[in-house]
Order: sequence, then C-alpha cells, then structure tokens
Amino acid sequence: MHAFQPYPLDFFETHPFEKFDKQWAEVVVSDGKGGANAMTVSWGAFGTIWNKPCVTLYVRESRYTHDLLENTDKLSINFFSEDYKQALKFLGTVSGRNENKIQEARLHVGLDDEIPYIDEANLLFFCRKLSATPITASQILDEDILNAQYKTGKKEGDFHTMYICEVMKAAAR
Repeated sequence: MHAFQPYPLDFFETHPFEKFDKQWAEVVVSDGKGGANAMTVSWGAFGTIWNKPCVTLYVRESRYTHDLLENTDKLSINFFSEDYKQALKFLGTVSGRNENKIQEARLHVGLDDEIPYIDEANLLFFCRKLSATPITASQILDEDILNAQYKTGKKEGDFHTMYICEVMKAAAR
C-alpha cells in the first residue's frame, strides 16, 4: 500500500470545472460482500451545502454503482494521474455486477475507516452520503439536454440520481 498524507480540506487548490469533466474520477463503494466496486464519473462538482464541504455526483439508475449507493452512506471519490486513463476507461465501461473489474484493471483496494478506495489514486475524498435525489424529465428545463441525455438510444429513460455527499476527509500523495 502507498502512504497517503492527510491534509485539511482548505489545502487543495482545484479547478472545479475541470476536475470531473477532464480528469474523471472513480466513485468507490462497498459491494456489501466484503469487496468494492468502482465506477468512472465525469459529472460532479465540489461546493458547500448545508454549511458542509460537499461533492455532488450523478449516477444513472441502470448502473450497478447506483444500487450500491442506495444501500450505503460511505464512499470515496478517487482522482488519478494521466497514467491511469486507460484503467478509468475500462472501469467506466464494464459493470462490476458480475465481475471484479477493479482487479481486472490491475488496481488495488484499500480501506480507511471502512471506506474503500483505490490505492493507485493520487487524490482521495472520503465522503458520507447526505442526500439522494432522483432526476426526472419534468426537472430538466433545457429540451436539448433532455433529448441528448435521456431520449436517445440506450440512454432513453435512464435518468440520474443526484447524490450530495459530505467530504469527511481528504488525502493526497
């Protein structure tokens, strides 16, 4: 295992509009069977809500990770160097429902206060789920977004749930 250095949350200088969109992240959550599942996300944001430092994530209802997030309150958000871009692509396209895709990607799971994370990450946020809000068609006011994201091909009707998670701890190397 690689050593992580804990930092106060105000230590991190990030580019909030690029962190998820350009660098991607892995949401890592317990699979409820003693293992973990990871899913690549590119939709998310950092901010403050309810006077707490938070991260907001969006996960489609069809994803295995969605099922797991509905059954736990703890998760980690993992960011990586560019060296791991292919592994992140793999983790974003293969379901962990029937296979251990973290192991197949040759990555390793660690635990911190019972929260799983991927040991190869270089920036971690350990989180506690505060809210889960299903997104519906009536909530989307931009017809172009509705059509592009929820009315085409395999995406049709596969809406996201918005998760608001408090950042409890951050670590970096």
